[in-house]
Amino acid sequence: MNRLLVLLAAGLLTAAALAAPQKPVEKVIPQKTQAKKAASQKIQKKTKPKPRVDYKALYKGKKGEEAGKALLDAALKQAGDNWEKLSIARIYYLSGDKAQGEAIIQKVTTAEADADDWLQIGHIYFQAGDWDKAESAFNKVLQKQPDDTDYLMDIAAYYVLHGDREKADALLNRVLGGKDVENGYLIKAGGAFLGVKPE
Repeated sequence: MNRLLVLLAAGLLTAAALAAPQKPVEKVIPQKTQAKKAASQKIQKKTKPKPRVDYKALYKGKKGEEAGKALLDAALKQAGDNWEKLSIARIYYLSGDKAQGEAIIQKVTTAEADADDWLQIGHIYFQAGDWDKAESAFNKVLQKQPDDTDYLMDIAAYYVLHGDREKADALLNRVLGGKDVENGYLIKAGGAFLGVKPE
């Protein structure tokens, strides 16, 4: 009986505590965050709103190539990072307008391009069948990140696909030579030997 009373009392106390009005918890915001937020609000007030773009007008009533270029031009104007810019360069390059694709690539590489950018550039050139340019881009990745196994694996896969087993095997040995090998690396290597490009 005592156990029942104890349980009943505990239940009543819990219910009473839950029913009591709760004091709101004050959120503590670090001073740096407050300063950044204030600076951001000042910038937003000074920045003029961008005019609305009628995206339908970019393709409506236009033939394929004209519509595609208009959409890509708008996308390039809005592109924020190198990945977006290089995605646009890839489309131009692979669709036959290599000059426009190359111009975008040159703008990205004039600024400080990182290993991801160079890998993406190498992928573009590889897809276009420009192996010398692809290999040059892959070498820049290896200069920037010589020991990063993710980059080594991707580049090894491209060497396999190109048919350069000596360089492919040298890179694969560095990635797959350890005790603990990520399954994704086995998948990429296997796919490359079966003719499938890395994702």
